[in-house]
Order: sequence, then structure tokens, then C-alpha cells
Amino acid sequence: MARLIETDEGLVVRDDWSEGDIHSVAECMDIELTDGQVRDIMLDIVKAYDISVGINNEVVERVIQNRVGEDME
Repeated sequence: MARLIETDEGLVVRDDWSEGDIHSVAECMDIELTDGQVRDIMLDIVKAYDISVGINNEVVERVIQNRVGEDME
């Protein structure tokens, strides 16, 4: 959910993704993740972050698919 936050430097638009959000996206993909996998997925999202794309369901789905594929190998 996006929020408008007032900071000392001015207004900031903030979009938070929680562990529950990652679990929800995975459930829509018929994938069950452990809490450890969710943490790894969140770290992968941060590492691959592209400001021109942001974080959205497609990004999260792609990272989930990549991580689940690695975990199965």
C-alpha cells in the first residue's frame, strides 16, 4: 500500500511490501513458501531493485519463480 509520509526533509511517497504480501503473491501462484524463502525473496528484490520499474506484483512473481527454481535444484 502506498502512503504519503511527512519527514523533516518534506513529503515522501512510500510503498511497503511485508512478508505477508510476499506470501499472498506466492499463494496466488499456487506456491507455498517458508519464512526463510520469503526473507531470501525480499533480499533478492532489494538487490535487483530498479527505480524505473519499482516493486510490483510482476517483479515479486519473477523473483519468487527464480528463488523457487533455485531451491528445487
